[in-house]
Amino acid sequence: MAQSNPFRPSSGRRTAKQETFSSAVSTYRLRQVQSLLQPSKDLKHPQLDAVLCILGVDSRHSDGARELANYLLFGLYDYNSIKRSNLPEDTVDDMMLVIRRDGVRVYCNPVNYPYLLPYIAHWKNLQIFCMDEDKYHEDEEEAEEYKIRSFVAMMEGSSRVGLPYSSRFNQQQFTPMAIEKWPIVQAFALEGFGGGGFFTMKHEVGDVSGRLEHVYTRLDPVGLENLVTEQLSQFEQQWTSLIKNIDVESPAQRALLTESKVGEPLQSYYAHGMQVGSAGGRRSAFVLFGTRTSGAGAATGVQGTDGVIGTAGVRGGPALHMACQAISPRGPLSCARTYFFSSGHVPYPVTGEAVTSNTEEQNMDLRLLSTMYLVAIDAVLAAIATYSKTLSVGAARKTVLDVLKDAVERHQLPLGSAFASSKNPIDFTIEEVDMHGCSQPAEQTTPSHLVKTAFLSFNDIPSVEHAGESLGSVTFAESFLVSSLSTINADGSKAVDSCYTVLTANIPRYTTWMTTQEETNKSEAVVTLVKTPSVEVLGKPLLQGEQVQLVVATQYCFSQEGQLYIFERGLVFIQPHWGAIVLPRTELQSILFYDGDSRTVVAMLVLTYRPDMLGFLPAQVHNPDNRLAVVFNPSTRAYKTFITEVLSAWQEKEDLGQAHLQVVKELPVELASLHSQLQRRLEMMLTQPSPLKKASVYLSELERFLPHFSASSLLHTPIPAADLPVLLDQAGDEPMELDSNMEEIIITILTGIPGSHKDNLCTSLVNINKEHGRWVVLRQPIEITEGFDAESLQASLSAAVKAQRKRVAKATTVGKKKMRAVIVTPGFTDVLDVVLAVLCHPDPEVRSRLKVGAVTACVDPMNTFLEDRFLFPKVLDQCAPGWVNNVVFTSCTEAQNPHLEVTQHLVRAVNPDAAFVLAERGEVTRSEDVELILSETMFSQPRLAQIRHLGTPGWSQGLVRSAPPSPAMQDICIHFSLALDRIKFQAKCKALKSSLSPYPFHGNVYCTKGRVKFLDSPKLYEVLHVTKSGHLSMVASETEHDTSDGEFCVVFTGCGLQEEALKTWLRACTRQKPEKKAHRTKESLSKQEMANIHRKHHLEPLPAGWYYNGSTYISMDGEKSDKHPHMDQFVADYLRQVNAGIENYNKRIDSKEYTDLFTQR
Repeated sequence: MAQSNPFRPSSGRRTAKQETFSSAVSTYRLRQVQSLLQPSKDLKHPQLDAVLCILGVDSRHSDGARELANYLLFGLYDYNSIKRSNLPEDTVDDMMLVIRRDGVRVYCNPVNYPYLLPYIAHWKNLQIFCMDEDKYHEDEEEAEEYKIRSFVAMMEGSSRVGLPYSSRFNQQQFTPMAIEKWPIVQAFALEGFGGGGFFTMKHEVGDVSGRLEHVYTRLDPVGLENLVTEQLSQFEQQWTSLIKNIDVESPAQRALLTESKVGEPLQSYYAHGMQVGSAGGRRSAFVLFGTRTSGAGAATGVQGTDGVIGTAGVRGGPALHMACQAISPRGPLSCARTYFFSSGHVPYPVTGEAVTSNTEEQNMDLRLLSTMYLVAIDAVLAAIATYSKTLSVGAARKTVLDVLKDAVERHQLPLGSAFASSKNPIDFTIEEVDMHGCSQPAEQTTPSHLVKTAFLSFNDIPSVEHAGESLGSVTFAESFLVSSLSTINADGSKAVDSCYTVLTANIPRYTTWMTTQEETNKSEAVVTLVKTPSVEVLGKPLLQGEQVQLVVATQYCFSQEGQLYIFERGLVFIQPHWGAIVLPRTELQSILFYDGDSRTVVAMLVLTYRPDMLGFLPAQVHNPDNRLAVVFNPSTRAYKTFITEVLSAWQEKEDLGQAHLQVVKELPVELASLHSQLQRRLEMMLTQPSPLKKASVYLSELERFLPHFSASSLLHTPIPAADLPVLLDQAGDEPMELDSNMEEIIITILTGIPGSHKDNLCTSLVNINKEHGRWVVLRQPIEITEGFDAESLQASLSAAVKAQRKRVAKATTVGKKKMRAVIVTPGFTDVLDVVLAVLCHPDPEVRSRLKVGAVTACVDPMNTFLEDRFLFPKVLDQCAPGWVNNVVFTSCTEAQNPHLEVTQHLVRAVNPDAAFVLAERGEVTRSEDVELILSETMFSQPRLAQIRHLGTPGWSQGLVRSAPPSPAMQDICIHFSLALDRIKFQAKCKALKSSLSPYPFHGNVYCTKGRVKFLDSPKLYEVLHVTKSGHLSMVASETEHDTSDGEFCVVFTGCGLQEEALKTWLRACTRQKPEKKAHRTKESLSKQEMANIHRKHHLEPLPAGWYYNGSTYISMDGEKSDKHPHMDQFVADYLRQVNAGIENYNKRIDSKEYTDLFTQR
């Protein structure tokens, strides 16, 4: 009976350190390795049967094996992970993998078994060789022998084997004889384990390290997560260090900084990584000042001398800018930026002095460089967007030229007529970079999941202030990812849905520093003003020097931190890089304040300034809306002071020339989106989010991009366009609504291996709900032993739909009943095959009326393992995530049962989302459990549909078929015509368990079921015996059965069964024709019989000359004997009497007619 509080092990997903880990990603990586086993036309790579991975001391700590294990097990075998586990390294490393096209064989020990399980349990056709924990710890020698036997068994059927002999950063020369030195390989040849000789003589061994490198470089969702949470974080730290190298110097000292000192973080980061492994074909890291950025210098970073800011400008003057590029030496990330040594703006003159008329003329070179750099940013981002849609580098290059031409016309840039039309001053490339840092030009119109770098440099920009001189180059580059999904529309046409994200978007795109004395003096004048305020200038001070954020939220700059001073008639924002911004209220068009009327929400002061203020603001804060936002975090002193001092003062309407503050309850749409982003950043600061969530806060596009990339990286076949919202997490959590059409048939699928009590569950469900609707149960007759027959099921479904259509047409509105179908899968059927047979029905009309409501798997904890932790085939596949909604445990349902806990932990690792139900022998009684199993919508939940698409690509087009069970199981049906002896049958069934043999399990019978009669009853019985659990049921049948092939039948399920042996077993369960007895001879008499004959006749009269003294017979001649002198006669008389009885017995046998069990009547 089901219990109210079943044991529920923790989800396997909690074990993985990556948030994006899923069974779909795990099976994707496995498929990538299995792709090496596909037939190949390349003679250099003959077809392999298996890839062998041996860890630890058994492979002399092979780096290649560890690299493969870490790829398949998501870093489980990193040395840091092993150290954190506090387990002996040799115990953790005690693991072997044999990867075949149709499945995986794993050896492990009971200690590392629970660590491996979450990563491997969902692999198709998984075989686990693992001893029981008690036996493992009791006898170390037996454990070693088990490992050797397991290795020999795992290698069966694999004559050509590939080994990951080397890792990328530890290349070694491979020879087949090298692995003969490995301990486990040496043990393969030991006698008594079945290896049959040396490993390399029995198997053709090759090195697949080079081919695996291409597998490792393919980016998947977990690889992307690691990229943005680990590599990108480290990459960004180098930029932070570069900026700090300039920040720590005073404006006067900055002129003395050299390229080597400023660029030391980027150069060291690149050089240190390149010592370990080279990245072919990539640009170099560099930092270059002023005119030294010209031409090829910016592209290669090669310069003979070390530039200085104070002298690297035109004609030996101060440099106006610097170009810098960072390269991740062992990863795909790179980016380039151009930063400036002057902001080019003058603070608004609040003291009444006029702005000098030649300010713009003096800064014309700086403004030209700045404008060209902003154009470069616009061009690269537009080119990335174009490339993501077209996958064409040519189209992206055209976009760059279009953006440049538009900017030249709009800003009237003094570049000369030849600059925009010539490609020579423009260096634009898009490169693909794999996860090891190797780059190549991006392929045209070919989607790939490699990180790409868009690089743009405007070279040799002419000076306006110094005719004929070159200012150098401006450079900008971003690393980005493109995701492209091929879809099929309802009319059969194909389309591509694309998406992209810029990985390096969080690295500051525009930064300036004050380096000239003039800029410093003007900034210090404003600082002096705000610290010694004059009421005549900006009025009474209201907020003094609080740290806040100034948010621009453009693609050039998101926000800047600085000190805020607020006065009655304006505000001043001082930023250490570019000085001061002065915003008088007379130059503001509007002032909005929003705090959500809550003390937990980010507050925003939105300032819209007049267009003529642009000249008094740094270029990086310019935006089309002429809007700046000051952000106050809740509960800070800045926020409290603003509420108490500034809010009321700025709301007063004293002067019509000043903008007045307006408190708003809701923000405009564009500002609401910005506020949401700021709120997420605040929440991240107050909590401890996961690394991925933290990255998603700063890379705003990542959250939207991840589902798209997960789909495109895991799928290599087009998907129906209607399923796109499901794949992209846009379908919500509610299942698809069901059509109220009464002709529709809701299908419940029940699956499980033989002996799992799925038939009992079916009977229980139908009996409980037979009054609710019409029910049809579809299951193959037990006589059919060929496995699942999809065509037969589809024919039955067609007939059911036709019959329901007729009933609906005839019935009145009141009499209409919806039809429910229950499919009970036969044998070791993969549930995938059954679902495909239903949802991919060849008749479109029938297919439209079939809906899978829920899929339930039956698991008997006592009938799950063949031996130790070696599973029955298809047990885990029948619990597959996305395909199975419920798992019913049909034995050991009492609380704290160890067998139940072990099995539930295993199933939870396979399918974290499945609902668990306890129902002894399939007898479900709780209404909640019945509702789960008979649900009409569980299978259609969008999340499960997403798992199906990602984990089994191409299933909806019928492109997938399951692999056969391994080890191979047989169903042998034997027909016979006589009743059985109930007692003998029970005894023979119970004896099956003790006769089970270990791997390879030949001759083992695991399930016996059939229809029989017993001698003591006229009824027909349905019998079921499960060998492992010992369960035996004999239930009188209430239905009629076709017995044309013989009145009775029994189906045996097992490994390596022989029909004749099974017939002999059945014969022993009934009355047999007695065998005739053989005539007795003196030699056949036993000692006891001889003693009995003598005892009966020892006092018979003696012949003449003999006498008996009570113990010995003595003749007058002195002869002595222990036997009577006439003993031979007594024996002859005895034999004559016995043989007469035997002759009578044999005559009675001959006179009666006996029928053999298998004789047809």
